[in-house]
Amino acid sequence: MIMSAILQSGKVKMCLISFKTITASLNAVSVLKSAGIYSNAVSIDPNITKHGCSYGISLLCSDVDRAITVMTRKRVKYGDVIGR
Repeated sequence: MIMSAILQSGKVKMCLISFKTITASLNAVSVLKSAGIYSNAVSIDPNITKHGCSYGISLLCSDVDRAITVMTRKRVKYGDVIGR
C-alpha cells in the first residue's frame, strides 16, 4: 500500500491531522513551525477520514497533543487525527 494512515520507521510513529483545504494545511504547518513543532503538508486519501478531508499534515505522534493545543489557541480548525 502506497498511502498508509500510520507510517512507522523503526520506533518513530507518524500521525496525520486532516484539513479541508491545502491552504489550511499550509497555515497549520506555519503555526506549528513557530511553536517548534515540525510537520509537513500532505495529500491524503479522503476515504480514511470521517469527513472526506483530502489534505493534512504529517507529524510525530508524540507531538500531536501539543500540536492540537497550539492549533486550538491559534484558532486553526482541523479535522480528524489519524494514527494515534
